[in-house]
Amino acid sequence: MTIKQIKSLLLVCPPTGNDGGDPRLKKALQAAQKDPELRAAWDTQVKFDRRVADGLRAIAPPPSLMAAATNVESHLSHRTVPTMSLRDPAILSVVIAFVLLVGLGIWLVFGKMSSFPGASETWEIVSMGDSAPADRLEPITLKLDVLDDWFAMKGMDQFWAPTELGNLDVVGARLFYFADIPVAMGVGDQPLVSFYAFNGTRLGISVPTDGKWKLVTRDRKAIAVTGQGDMVFVIEIDGDRTDLQRILHQLYASKYSEQ
Repeated sequence: MTIKQIKSLLLVCPPTGNDGGDPRLKKALQAAQKDPELRAAWDTQVKFDRRVADGLRAIAPPPSLMAAATNVESHLSHRTVPTMSLRDPAILSVVIAFVLLVGLGIWLVFGKMSSFPGASETWEIVSMGDSAPADRLEPITLKLDVLDDWFAMKGMDQFWAPTELGNLDVVGARLFYFADIPVAMGVGDQPLVSFYAFNGTRLGISVPTDGKWKLVTRDRKAIAVTGQGDMVFVIEIDGDRTDLQRILHQLYASKYSEQ
């Protein structure tokens, strides 16, 4: 495989580095890891892709969107000429385009409210942790505030957790990798939570700092995300936003702050 072919394949790789089972993409990604020039090109492409994605998430729908919807609906409801019904290809095209525009606006609004830059990568990390067999976790009996030494012995020299959670009893932990980035995972007891700590800057993840949390839900899962410097800390539970808020109050033993 030539350098030109590898670069062409890297252009269609997702920024997460997931080859989707395609042997050509897998081979191109492996080559990028070994060649400094290809690695630099790949890193530049990933940063660009994430900036574009974050920019799209930040687009707000035009204020006149609902007014335009009302006008179109009123216009269509008063049409009396049979040839101008929804069976007319021209009218049907307008309606389809309008529905897509409304759907895009709703998706952008709610996506911006309930997400953050790098949310998809964060959910991928959580999904990897959830899908691993339970025996991958090493049984331990430690407090959260001393886990930095435990993970350092496993090869992760960066670990951070909010000091307010330092008294959480941790009953299991493990280290895994996502896109060549070490991820610390643990399970806390009373309350029962899973947590993750990793370098979010390298993944283009931007989360609240200064003790604030971002709460996001998906498919009966809820995560709370916060950060400090390059590091991201995630709490995950089975439940909804209300369940997660209750657990955060319990962990903080006082009022916590949401973004």
